[in-house]
Amino acid sequence: MKKNLLYRAAAFCALPLLLAACSQQDNEPMNLEEGRVPLEISVSTDTRTIINGTTLPDLTNFGIFGVTQATGELQEDIENVSVEYSKGECTLSREVFLDERPTFIYAYYPYDETATLNSVPVSMNGGANDYLYGCSYDLASGTNATVSNAQPHATIYFKHALAQIRLIAYKTADYEGEAYVAGFVVNGVPLHGTMDATTGSIIDTEWGDMPFNITNPSNLYVEGEGTNTYRFLAIPTEKVLNRTMLIELDGEYVMVPLPATVWEAGQQYTYTLVVDKNHNVLVTEGEITPWENNTQEEITVGDDNYVE
Repeated sequence: MKKNLLYRAAAFCALPLLLAACSQQDNEPMNLEEGRVPLEISVSTDTRTIINGTTLPDLTNFGIFGVTQATGELQEDIENVSVEYSKGECTLSREVFLDERPTFIYAYYPYDETATLNSVPVSMNGGANDYLYGCSYDLASGTNATVSNAQPHATIYFKHALAQIRLIAYKTADYEGEAYVAGFVVNGVPLHGTMDATTGSIIDTEWGDMPFNITNPSNLYVEGEGTNTYRFLAIPTEKVLNRTMLIELDGEYVMVPLPATVWEAGQQYTYTLVVDKNHNVLVTEGEITPWENNTQEEITVGDDNYVE
């Protein structure tokens, strides 16, 4: 009789431990399988957007996709995951776990919840929207790198998917008037498209006229006394015919034909605009330079921190 009571007491005492064990097991993440480790993300310090500074803009988001190296197939659990960038740190919107499969992590900026691996919506906003693409990267070897449970950290190296157009303007000494430039309209350029996050290539879907605003409208300098610099971003295109630009000069629009230059991703195209005494605008051929910063530490919007 005493043995039965002891057995019952032991079973009763063990019951809370069993319940606790079940409860702990039930609360464990379903995708935390043995051998899987969480993905870690960082952005290379070489990444920058020309418009916003030396790094990605603070408190913005980019998207990532995971592609298995062996099969080239998209992993469903790493499909358009949002990553917040803040003060140099990256935080995934949800945990992503890696197994033993070597996996490329492709990324794009800015984040769009409708994006797919090969179709990220691109929309120009007065030439101010910047679009980037990148992959997990090994700076030492200079090649794309994979992640897995053995090496779960992905360093994303972004590249520019757009071209940057720079306009340097001044007026001749015999120009009559203030030469006040208030804005520009670029005619016959891509306005919308879709970007492949793995290659950065953009397929244009809509063309039209793109007005872009000048942050600080001002009068042009006289030749030799200074220049005014204006910039906008453009979807790369090989279609160069009938590309023109309207310049709002002293309250009137002046049409200017732009040189037939192919705009390529990651390149900067510089055109010099000279306004003469008859209000004619002469345009030079575009100077092509890599779109990158020099060694200047501090970069501000509208500066001249570009390779010449």
